[in-house]
Amino acid sequence: MAISVSLLSGKKSLLATTIGAARTCYSGSGPIVLEDIAAQSELSERIRVSTLQAGHNTTRQHGAYTFVIEGVSRQVIWSFLHSHPFYNSEQVSQRYVEVKKDNFIVPEGLNEVQREVFEEGIQLTFGAYKKLQDLLYPHAEEAYYSLFPIRKKNVKKEWTGTIKKRTQEVARYILPLAASSYLYHTVSPLTLMRMYQCANHFNVPREQKKLVEAMVAEVCAQDVTFARELENLKKYDLEESLEYKLHQRFGLGFQRDFSHEFDEELGDSISSLVGYDVFAQENLARAVRSIVQVSSQDMPDEEALEFLLNSRHNTALGDTNNVMTLTRLGSAMAQVTYTFMKKLSHTGDSQNQRHRMTPETTPIFYVGEKPDVVVASLIEEVPAAKEYFLEQCDELWKIIGRLRESGANEEVVQYLAPNAIAVRFLEQGDLRNLHHKYRMRLCYNSQEEIWRSSVEEVQQIKAVHPIIGKYLLPPCTIRKDAEARPICPEGTRYCGVQVWKLGVEDYVRTI
Repeated sequence: MAISVSLLSGKKSLLATTIGAARTCYSGSGPIVLEDIAAQSELSERIRVSTLQAGHNTTRQHGAYTFVIEGVSRQVIWSFLHSHPFYNSEQVSQRYVEVKKDNFIVPEGLNEVQREVFEEGIQLTFGAYKKLQDLLYPHAEEAYYSLFPIRKKNVKKEWTGTIKKRTQEVARYILPLAASSYLYHTVSPLTLMRMYQCANHFNVPREQKKLVEAMVAEVCAQDVTFARELENLKKYDLEESLEYKLHQRFGLGFQRDFSHEFDEELGDSISSLVGYDVFAQENLARAVRSIVQVSSQDMPDEEALEFLLNSRHNTALGDTNNVMTLTRLGSAMAQVTYTFMKKLSHTGDSQNQRHRMTPETTPIFYVGEKPDVVVASLIEEVPAAKEYFLEQCDELWKIIGRLRESGANEEVVQYLAPNAIAVRFLEQGDLRNLHHKYRMRLCYNSQEEIWRSSVEEVQQIKAVHPIIGKYLLPPCTIRKDAEARPICPEGTRYCGVQVWKLGVEDYVRTI
């Protein structure tokens, strides 16, 4: 794996900041600001060691490392880099950037036969990716010009480019998780320390270890003190983890039973509401009153919720910068939570997990013996494309079977799984962060699976909490009610539908 990591930003000695922050807690003469050399003192070393041993590690979050990373798989990003809340990341998008023939990694350690089978899988999926775009283009073109009929009279390269991006967004469902990526990735020193400890865990420990080693090497090359932070940290081997022990006990056969049980419970839904507080609306009203400090007689429940959730009153809801994380009333929304069980494709969940404040249960990754995929709506709507897609999935699973028979381990096998492979998990969020998520993902431009799951979730919340539910709306509707302009914040990316005139029960997305 040709992983490339370079450190773009980060002070030469973040340890000086760590020690200065720790000493400031006990300083009677103002903040302690240290130069790099001061971090080498005996006092500084005692503070470093004692705070690390005691777990007083917020001092290690003052500062950040920004890495430019290339040559990593989509699987390691989903499974490791993005499976926790403490990071920021911007990666190249398969929705908008076409994947090239050489944009795939081949795992290390394969023998000649295994490498030949693996590369056969890459060739099959890339060829299918190109053909699916051709099969989908006429239908996507028709749907696009039905939204923008005037543009059909004056076809421009811009319009055809937009249609092509829609086809490649859906055709990528057949691409394997071995597709390579590049990204900016920013973490605190504390998070990098934790990554160092847990790199050898599911799902792709070999790639994770190589990536973390490269990140640590870049930091240590600029900050020699960081290596001392790692000296006494326990590194958790895969075999020691409870996840591994349970995996060894149950294995692949039990996964089939789990998938069947999960899908039976989920039914025809993408997302199912399985947990909520029956008295959420009443408690939310109480929270509002506790902030404003008025009685229920002066502010009844429904009025309290109206003030909080209706953007005609609470215009901060219409701000694209999500200022509700800092407003007093925003804290009231954090008192209400909802839990959903969900089934998305791997590529859909890769988008979904970026909402780090609505955390999900990242599963141990399995590739079953038969295709287990989510079919994108645009593929469903084109019979020839659906037939071809499912045929190619069958062929891909035959190759995966041959790869297993050749002796390749499960870590290698998962790289050939397609983006379409189903991921089943639970997700929980409080109302403040769910409101933000729905405000973004009810937009018709959002990834199609997350849009559909968001529509389902809002409808289910509305069924149990009608006052809360009626204010879970897309950005354009919230901005219209807040009298923010323009109503659609997407500019030239406007979807072509006046969604702000529709109720959630009337949402229909054609492309």
